[in-house]
Amino acid sequence: LDLDRLGSRIEALLVLARLRAGTPLAEPLDLPAVARDIVMDRAPRAAAAGCDLALEATVPAVLLADRALVETAVANLVDNAIAHAGSGACILVRVPQPGIIEIVDDGRGIPSDRRDHLLQPFSRGSEAGQLGLGLALVGEAVAAMGGRLDLVETPGGGTTARIRFADPA
Repeated sequence: LDLDRLGSRIEALLVLARLRAGTPLAEPLDLPAVARDIVMDRAPRAAAAGCDLALEATVPAVLLADRALVETAVANLVDNAIAHAGSGACILVRVPQPGIIEIVDDGRGIPSDRRDHLLQPFSRGSEAGQLGLGLALVGEAVAAMGGRLDLVETPGGGTTARIRFADPA
């Protein structure tokens, strides 16, 4: 168990506790800027895993949301794509319209019969050593802000994780 993974697990548990303790903050948030910062932060990790990581966020998209929850949710989805899409995969973080952010990969994908299961706490894919909080945490964080997380098949193969926020500012 390396320190990065341990830190991620502790952060996930703290965010989950925060979610259950109260109402998320609502502040103006520039979604493309958040996406850009996460892509820049995760680029070395993606390169080390043999993945291409790109950003497509040209639409102005300011929304009222809890910055820490949005950052945690999007970073977690990008980390999942890097960890599970496989070497050689392309991962695109995009903001196609206000109030929506997608993490699109052309990797191995998630079988349709496993998608809902993976949104439950402590459920895991086939990899050992995973705590199984990631997607459940993202789903809870997004729901706490009045939004929705969907996992769908990427056309041509892979997975698209789509967050729809309740009400762009």
